[in-house]
Amino acid sequence: MVTVATTRKYQPILKLLKNNMYQNTKTVSSLKYLECEYHDWDLVHENSNNWDVYDTNQGFGAVDAHFIFKTTFKLDESYEGKAVTVQVSTGATDIWNNNNPQFITFVNGELICGLDINHTEFELTTLAKTGEVYEIALYTYCNTEKQDVFLNIQLSTKNLEVMDLYFDIKTLFDVLNVLDERSAEFITITDILDSALQLLDLRDLQSTSFLESAFKTQEYLSQHFFKQYCEDAAVIEHVVGHTHIDVAWLWTLAQTREKVIRSFSTVIYLMNKYPEYKFMSSQPQLYDFVKKDFPSLFEKIKEMVRQGRWEPEGSMWVEPDCNVPSGESLVRQILYGKAFFQKEFNKSNEILWLPDVFGYSAALPQIMKKSGIKYFMTSKIAWNDTNIMPDDTFLWEGIDGSKILTHLLTTTDFMHDRTQMKNTTYNGLLNASQIKGAWEKYLNKKESRHVLQLYGYGDGGGGPTYEMLESNRRFSNGIKGFPKTQQSFAKEFFDSLSKDFSKSKQPPTWHGELYLENHRGTYTSMAENKKANRLAEITNSDVEFLASFLKTYNLQKEYPYSLMERNWKKTMLNQFHDILPGTAIAEVYEDSQKDYKDILTTNHAFIQQALEIISAEVAAEKSGVLVLNTIMRRPRVITIPVSKDILGVSYEGKALPSFKENEILTFLAPEIPTKGYICYSFSNKTYNEENPFLWDGINKVLDTPFYHVKFNKLGEILSLFDKSEKREILRENELGNHFVLYEDRPWEYDAWNIEKSYLDKAYYIDSCEEFKITECSPLRVIIQLKKSFLNSYMKQKIIFYQHSKRIDFETTVDWHETNLLLKVEFPVDIHTSKASCDIQFGNVERQIHPNTSWDQAKFELCAHKWVDLSEPGYGIALLNNGKYGHDFLNASLRLTLLKSAVYPNPKADRGLHTFTYALYPHEGDFRNGNVVEEAYDLNHSVYTAEVKKQKGKLPARYSFLQIKKKNVICETLKYAEDGDGIILRLYESWGMRTKSSIEFTKSISEMWECDLLENKISQILSSGDKTFLSFNPYEIKTIFIKY
Repeated sequence: MVTVATTRKYQPILKLLKNNMYQNTKTVSSLKYLECEYHDWDLVHENSNNWDVYDTNQGFGAVDAHFIFKTTFKLDESYEGKAVTVQVSTGATDIWNNNNPQFITFVNGELICGLDINHTEFELTTLAKTGEVYEIALYTYCNTEKQDVFLNIQLSTKNLEVMDLYFDIKTLFDVLNVLDERSAEFITITDILDSALQLLDLRDLQSTSFLESAFKTQEYLSQHFFKQYCEDAAVIEHVVGHTHIDVAWLWTLAQTREKVIRSFSTVIYLMNKYPEYKFMSSQPQLYDFVKKDFPSLFEKIKEMVRQGRWEPEGSMWVEPDCNVPSGESLVRQILYGKAFFQKEFNKSNEILWLPDVFGYSAALPQIMKKSGIKYFMTSKIAWNDTNIMPDDTFLWEGIDGSKILTHLLTTTDFMHDRTQMKNTTYNGLLNASQIKGAWEKYLNKKESRHVLQLYGYGDGGGGPTYEMLESNRRFSNGIKGFPKTQQSFAKEFFDSLSKDFSKSKQPPTWHGELYLENHRGTYTSMAENKKANRLAEITNSDVEFLASFLKTYNLQKEYPYSLMERNWKKTMLNQFHDILPGTAIAEVYEDSQKDYKDILTTNHAFIQQALEIISAEVAAEKSGVLVLNTIMRRPRVITIPVSKDILGVSYEGKALPSFKENEILTFLAPEIPTKGYICYSFSNKTYNEENPFLWDGINKVLDTPFYHVKFNKLGEILSLFDKSEKREILRENELGNHFVLYEDRPWEYDAWNIEKSYLDKAYYIDSCEEFKITECSPLRVIIQLKKSFLNSYMKQKIIFYQHSKRIDFETTVDWHETNLLLKVEFPVDIHTSKASCDIQFGNVERQIHPNTSWDQAKFELCAHKWVDLSEPGYGIALLNNGKYGHDFLNASLRLTLLKSAVYPNPKADRGLHTFTYALYPHEGDFRNGNVVEEAYDLNHSVYTAEVKKQKGKLPARYSFLQIKKKNVICETLKYAEDGDGIILRLYESWGMRTKSSIEFTKSISEMWECDLLENKISQILSSGDKTFLSFNPYEIKTIFIKY
């Protein structure tokens, strides 16, 4: 590190040279402007005669506003034969302020580049001609409450020789800033630099002697430093041009569409200046925006891809959250993402690229492997707040045993105290400190001499600057003590890494999820958005199943490919890692809710149409109701409106348990077929079996077929006794369905984080305005509670069933709190050290006792539809229909219901929330206890339609397929992407090797096992309508069938 004396010696020279790079500077003062809207850049081509005159001495600005500034001028003779540069400044100084003015620049009507606080100039011409006329137009975005933006446009000639010398000296100075001043390298470089500067004549910077001395100084440095001192380094730092563009965050999707144009046009501009420059960008959604919004720019990108300059990689449609989306959503992210890059660029992706995502499911390695992905990259795990990962490069092993070569970015500023080199970045600056820091932080030097740096401004886009590219030109020589930089693609880096790791006899391996010890609030923030996502995922799949059924039986000619692509792409867009986690501004969620409303409306319209078609074609001996099921075989309590004369329901002449009140008939459908339907007949007879429920209102005691239950006056459960197992479910003197409020004030990242210290203070809801029985029928008992607390209100129905041990808690909360966290807990009497937790395509076990720092850091966990605590012979599950945050404090089952952050959305989560959670005691563990089936049932509605007495070509009972083993789940049934058959997505849900028969209603002519992208791998033998499939633990299988 340089001393103060050294800094004072070299910095004035650098400042002089930088200022002297620009000469003959003149301000452009004749500007006109027009206020406009989003995506109005085509207005730059209009005549500006009637536009307002812009006073350069006065500021402009407004919130979320757009302007176009235009000027026309002639070059005078002072620019003749010279390169002319245009510099644009606004007075902004904070490089990370996303509200800074940003520009899309046009010269003579042609798109040139984007400009922002980090990209402030562009070359007007390399060879100016006197009298040449130029029109510059700036399509401008700003977001400021004050008129405090001062636009300044200047013309200059740029002295490239002085610029080269400046960057040569700056490189050496930056190197000295990193090196130990006592090292031999520091002393040698100082000697070389001092000798070079002896040749530099700074007496008159406008003189010929200065330019001649500058040339000699540069020649000296070239010969003595870059040629003689530098050498081929043993370490290669693959530097990849990149800009991370958050699809939405502190800005809306509309602004992102402009950010992409600015960023990508700047890349093209710099590629034309620096032929060695390579750039990589992920997220096909962004390319699709460009294709639609600015086709000419998209064609330039395609040309750079053809030239081998631009790498479209990353595999997924967007960079999504990987905690909350379903397994099928993650598959579709890859399916649509890879298909876009293949179609548009003829590029097959092999990397899953997720630099900024808040944790990674243990299901991902298998999903990657079965999608043709070989490599995985992230940087976010370096943000752990408790533990440091033991490796930066390793094989990541998922729940099924699949392994993927994984690399964690190590780019960070160099520090002599290596223990302080913690957080890493995907927004590298390609400077001396980070070039050295990326290698010094790397933990796997034994396995590889290759490291990766992504350089370029990001989050809000922008990308690499010419200063970064100049830095690379110098570090690519191989400066002693530093890695040698090499312009690369991400794929080049990973292939080199893979070659190195193939030589390792015992490559480091990480088993299970990559849990981020940070941002734990993202499992809960913006809860209604998360619920809408789950509903979108479910109804997307329901439409696909119904469409496949209709087409298979020639009830509908066309499969709705366009509808499904549209709705899946909207679903995937809203799974972006700052939308679905709940960490964006309020306006983002206004857009998101519109998307979800559209998805659900169009899906339900198709489902309703399908029900009408099917019910019209079903053969029925009597009028009745058709009940359609899109998941595994199950019982279900059904509620439908009926006429006065209908009193009950029967099947094959046998009356089913039912209850009618106010023209609403509720009945138990005992067995609805797997991915099929069943017709029940209406009856004019009332079901008269004895009511199995007994309620003692005075003592608040309930007896059900399964439980003896005691409540307190608040509606909390004092005792829950399992009659068949003769055991108490709750711990002694503790309460079930107990609501707890906590102060939730993270020290930073409000919407993102939950701090462990939230447990320091707990508050309880100690009022209950209403506690009554609203239904006590042969089917179920419903207890209704109403509670008020602080500024909020809760209404809850607790439902005990005649046919199931599951207890449902249908809950509505009108939530108006600030920085509070709401949880519900069940202190169950189960002796275990582990919890089983539902994730995509399987489940994971997690320690519930904080024995190690790794366990302590997991004080909030993500799970999907269920979590379970079991001991040998007995267990208890907590199910939900749209929540993800859980914990197991004191070995209890606890579900996080609501959070109430104020940043970046001051009104986050305020308003009405509806959700259901359920307690499900069971025999055995989650496997034998049917927990998976109960969780699917809670989440998936059945669909009903009235059926008339009629003849029809469809049977009264139907199942598309029947799976012998209940641990094999059919998650998806859809038509193949190429339209030539049906795709089944199955997975093994218990972690157990299994061989299961699968029977189809129709005979199969052809069957193949495919990868997740539906590429056929191997043919499967089938006997007419039946086949057998073998599954490894948690294996996903994609099966193609053709009738």
